[in-house]
Amino acid sequence: MEMQRKTNKGFTVAELMIVLVIIGVLASISTPYFLEYLKNQRLNGATRELYSALMNARMQSVSENRKIIVEMVSNHQYRFVRDANGNEVIDAGEATGASTDIHPAYPDITFSANFNPVFRPNGTGKNPVITISSSSLTKKNCIYISTAGRIRIITCP
Repeated sequence: MEMQRKTNKGFTVAELMIVLVIIGVLASISTPYFLEYLKNQRLNGATRELYSALMNARMQSVSENRKIIVEMVSNHQYRFVRDANGNEVIDAGEATGASTDIHPAYPDITFSANFNPVFRPNGTGKNPVITISSSSLTKKNCIYISTAGRIRIITCP
């Protein structure tokens, strides 16, 4: 008669504990970097959202053949204003769109501009600098609008 040999399969408790310790050390090292990454992604997401709104305003200006002003209502809200008399200033009675608030999606993000961007029917625009910042980061993003109407996102100096 032949005896069957019993083979052990699996991991020992000591091996499992060593793996858990290694995972814990790696997680504790990577967590601060991951949190910083998330903050940067929120800042970049808000910047891209505002960039898209500006591109939309430029497109509306060309398609409607009228000047569109992007009014910065507050440090987290903006809206489109159709410039009825073409003076590039918001006057009483000019049609305004609904305000868009970025705070529901990006509560720690604010923006500021030296003046309201204006887009003309030929696609050109006034050239303000819009600064987008986060309350939890020192990094800031800037949106530049050239007089030719080109919109660019860069890291602020």
